[in-house]
Amino acid sequence: MIVNTISASCKRKDMIREAKKERVEKEIQKGEIKTGKGLNQEVSLVRAGDTRWDSHHRTIISLLKLFPEIVDVLRNIQKGDATEQRTHAKGLNPCDRVSKFDTSKIIAFSEMYEKDFTTKERGCLLGELNVFYHSVKEDERFAKLDGISDLARLMVETG
Repeated sequence: MIVNTISASCKRKDMIREAKKERVEKEIQKGEIKTGKGLNQEVSLVRAGDTRWDSHHRTIISLLKLFPEIVDVLRNIQKGDATEQRTHAKGLNPCDRVSKFDTSKIIAFSEMYEKDFTTKERGCLLGELNVFYHSVKEDERFAKLDGISDLARLMVETG
């Protein structure tokens, strides 16, 4: 799974390659590793090609050689996903008569969870969001909401 996640993006592979290069340069400057012909060559993640142990062994060795870089890239992926989720979730802001309600952000948010929405559900979402927006905008009960928790409480109360 790690190899697939990293290898799915050229940008991620480039991040690992550059981080590994920087780490090797620092270790050479500190005298922690030796230089010479055939040493410190560029390393990349190796996918297991078949079910033989040797294939998996090469994958494990490449993971070990690139472990610090892989951890950094996975952290960046996680931070990026969290930031993107927060950005899209802002489209749900119910304050000030849903003035910040943004259907495009909510649709993008749903696309991040492709396993949770069928194609049909995603196709209906824009229409349903537009109905919701116009209903909420016209209803006085939604005029003084102070956040998503107020919206949730009101929706439970109104059924």
